Amino acid sequence: MIQSRRTVRWRRLQVVALSFVLAGTLAFLVVAADLLFDLPTSLAPVMTVTTAIVVAATAATLSPLGMPYVDRVVLHGVRLGVAGLGATGTFLLLVVGLGGRPRGSERWVLATAIVAAALVAVLGPLLWRRVDGIANELAYGKRRAPSALLEDFARRLAQRVPREEQLLQLAESLRAHLAGSRVEIWTGEDGRFERTVSLPHAGPEDVVVDASALPVLSRAGVVGDAWLEVWLPTLAASAGAATRAVPATHAGDVLGLVVVGRDAGAERFTVTDEHLLAELGSRLGLALQTMKLDTALRQSLEELKQHAAELQASRARLVAAANTERRRIERDLHDGAQQRLIAVGLKAAMASKIIGHDPARAAELIEQVHAEVKASTVDLRDLSHGIFPPALEADGVPVALGEVASRFPFRIDVHCDGVGRYEEGVEAAVYFCCLEALQNAAKHAGEDPHVVITLGVDRCRLSFAVADDGRGFVAIEGDGQGLVGMRDRIGALGGTVTVESAPGTGTVVRGSVPVGDDHVR
Repeated sequence: MIQSRRTVRWRRLQVVALSFVLAGTLAFLVVAADLLFDLPTSLAPVMTVTTAIVVAATAATLSPLGMPYVDRVVLHGVRLGVAGLGATGTFLLLVVGLGGRPRGSERWVLATAIVAAALVAVLGPLLWRRVDGIANELAYGKRRAPSALLEDFARRLAQRVPREEQLLQLAESLRAHLAGSRVEIWTGEDGRFERTVSLPHAGPEDVVVDASALPVLSRAGVVGDAWLEVWLPTLAASAGAATRAVPATHAGDVLGLVVVGRDAGAERFTVTDEHLLAELGSRLGLALQTMKLDTALRQSLEELKQHAAELQASRARLVAAANTERRRIERDLHDGAQQRLIAVGLKAAMASKIIGHDPARAAELIEQVHAEVKASTVDLRDLSHGIFPPALEADGVPVALGEVASRFPFRIDVHCDGVGRYEEGVEAAVYFCCLEALQNAAKHAGEDPHVVITLGVDRCRLSFAVADDGRGFVAIEGDGQGLVGMRDRIGALGGTVTVESAPGTGTVVRGSVPVGDDHVR
């Protein structure tokens, strides 16, 4: 694992501080030996050893090879330092407080007591764990203490082990702790549970708890075969065997079931076993709720990431489409109205020059100028209608679609139900999406299709559908430029667009945009 620089500096400081503590402990022990045993001491060796400890610790922290062992060095160093200081200091206070330095054989008795106290301080935890293990074995046989199972489960939760692995480890621990021949863990919600883990392995199976039984199950606690026969006969044990089940609950909701079974002739479940299952049920319910929320959070984050990526791509496409539209307008103006107006200017200039000596020719040029001006007006009107039709601005979507429907060479019916006036952006998005759908029908529906446009308002959403009876197509998800443009237009307003099509069944383009009372104008 790569450690940060701050962590490395902190660990180095720990080792150096520990070296000073050990050096001080050694000096204290020397002084205590002089006070208790009247041993001749010299400061030079003591200072040499303590200085060597500090220098060696500092040098060790500078080597990357020693960093992985810092934790253990600090742990054992603190234990040794506390043991030495505690034992020696206690005896020093007792002896000096009780009447001065020991004499003769008293010194060896005191020295032995100090060493024994230090050994007990260092080795005591190891001996206590061993004694505790022997006591558990005497009480529970080869099984571990019930509290150990709960501690293991809590530790695995803190390590954020995947849910399936956690439940499998829990089932294995339950089987070992409770000497069960069968352990099953069911998970689910709303009364439908699935067997997630089973020992020995059993195939997947679902169990449904009636809605009236769920409140009873949530308050039942640990239940046995009689209760299961009445409410959950699927989980009851076979004849002669014994079963205990406990619901995993959280805030009154049943999120799972733990079932432990023993073969016929095995020892009965004790009160301790049932207390363990009850505690496990509450902890497992909290764990399942946490896992559920964690899964939902991860899914929401993934959806947000996907939505952000789609939004970014949509914005990029809208910018590209705007640039393409600007270039089209520029090209249409250059190739159409601009060329006509240039010709108008040239003919008008020529007519002004020849009107004095050739009035007939000048009159002919003026007629041509008049015709060119009318043609330029038509070009500009058509261009402006393509950008934003005047009927849409003046009368709304139904009238604009009715007007555009008359320009297509096939039959188009427009049906509206309660459609009024809305924000300009909403009306433009619906209009141009319907126009794009009509153009797709003209390209793909075949000869003389019948198209029906339906507009309606339901629950503050303006919906539209463009349906044709043509030959249809398969490549719906290919997302051609037209379909992508429709989704971008409607999606920018919080709406949706779907396309339904199959060979021989025609095509239906549906969409809807949210509109509230504040959108109506």
